[in-house]
Amino acid sequence: MISKLNKKTENEETESKKSEYIKNVKQYSELIPDETMHELRFIASEYRDVKNYVFSRYSGINSLLIIKDPHKNIRDVWVQTKFAEQWNIQATYWKQALDEAISNIKSLWSNAKNNVRTLISKNKNLTKEERHYCFYIIKSDQLLYKILKYETFIIPKAIDYPNLRLKYINNLLRRLFRKARGKTPYQEKHRSFMLDSNMYQYNAKDNAKDNANAIYIMGRNFRQRIRIPVRDKRIFKGNIRVVLQRNIVEIHNAETMISEQVWIEEKLIGLDKGYVKMLATSEETYYGVGLNKLIAKESDYLNDINKKRNRLYAKAKKYKAEGNLEKANNIYKNNLGKKKFNNKKAKFDG
Repeated sequence: MISKLNKKTENEETESKKSEYIKNVKQYSELIPDETMHELRFIASEYRDVKNYVFSRYSGINSLLIIKDPHKNIRDVWVQTKFAEQWNIQATYWKQALDEAISNIKSLWSNAKNNVRTLISKNKNLTKEERHYCFYIIKSDQLLYKILKYETFIIPKAIDYPNLRLKYINNLLRRLFRKARGKTPYQEKHRSFMLDSNMYQYNAKDNAKDNANAIYIMGRNFRQRIRIPVRDKRIFKGNIRVVLQRNIVEIHNAETMISEQVWIEEKLIGLDKGYVKMLATSEETYYGVGLNKLIAKESDYLNDINKKRNRLYAKAKKYKAEGNLEKANNIYKNNLGKKKFNNKKAKFDG
């Protein structure tokens, strides 16, 4: 009976040591003809242009409520007004680019809200009620939008505290969000695009002669497929990213992996790092004895160099304060270069 219980406990411990994580798995193509690469780069360029337009148009405060329902407020409007026809790719491509860009914008807003929450919680100038007011506003996009746009609104009863410094708090929220949001995202290179499961298909062994495997992805024109031969027999599922290199294509896929502890804990040993002895254990075992003698020479050399450089920095700063820029610049140019110093330090640190 006792052995069964012990066995069950060991199994439970083994299961608890397993955990899941997301890993980016890559699949590589064979060499791609120039004509095919030109077609893929055109798709990537149009895909990038769609994303950049969405970034520039919908990253601001005015679009905070619009991006809550992008299918209705953006995608359907583009279809009805034929706005998306300016991009010479199939509708599935620009819709995928739109969804990816909106997802990025939502992530930026989410990160900004988390940063502002942290700053609000650390602000000692706010009362408990004022912090609750700020947290409530951050959680409600409608109220946050009105504050950021300087619009009036009726304060909900849940946060309608007496003696609230509304002008101060609202200005604080505007200032914190202005800093937390940062710059508008922008994608410069056109070397990748996303595909959902309906935009590609594997055809394993489509050439019986060489036993090849290939992926067929949607082209820029209707009913057009682009064949990309790949080097292995793997078949990805779900969303994938096509990354264009010089003359090959990488297929990226996010897969859920299971990590498992591969070692067995037998006993605990304490470790201490030192200068004379590199490592000392709690069992009085020592490794790297005499380390100080090995590194003392290099350490003394770097200390001596730093002392001389500090004196030169002080002298250059003195000349600059006296208005003698020529001497100061000569010292910076001829005596305070870091190329040799960095190389020496890199060797020492390595």
